[in-house]
Amino acid sequence: MINNKILVSICCVAYNHESFIKNCLDGFVNQKTNFNYEILIHDDASTDNTQSIIRSYEERYPDKVRGIYQTENQWVKNNRNPLIEILIPIVRGKYIALCEGDDYWTDPYKLQKQIDFLEANNDFAICFHNTEERYENNEKPSFLYCKEDQKETSTIEDLLYLSNFIPTCSVVFRNNLFGNFP
Repeated sequence: MINNKILVSICCVAYNHESFIKNCLDGFVNQKTNFNYEILIHDDASTDNTQSIIRSYEERYPDKVRGIYQTENQWVKNNRNPLIEILIPIVRGKYIALCEGDDYWTDPYKLQKQIDFLEANNDFAICFHNTEERYENNEKPSFLYCKEDQKETSTIEDLLYLSNFIPTCSVVFRNNLFGNFP
């Protein structure tokens, strides 16, 4: 490990993701890195077993996993965005990685590769990669999220004018990138 300081905060929002959350959490805890990272999971009052699964990971990985549990759904009740209003304000990392509770990472070096890139390239604020989108029960065929002609380097203007081409579960960005997150 480089040092004991948290370099990356993984932020995950979950709601009734019982069928998916184990894969999601396994993708987090199986990351091979030379730095420390934390896993912050906000459960927005799930009515299935999502909370108990998250708690079991908290028990197994108390130095990494921290759950935030709601008794009332914040999104529905207060129109609050748990990522922006609850998780982002408590992150400790220099970088933030996103992955929702029904998504998962398959590459155990994902974070190491992205952090190596951002550490070596101070002029980049964010990095992401392509992902495969799969449908439960193969309702539709799987596909790659990014189009074949995706530029290797994009600007904020590209993002604003071309629509969102960044898969949420692939993104890592610098903390405090926006000051107060909009």
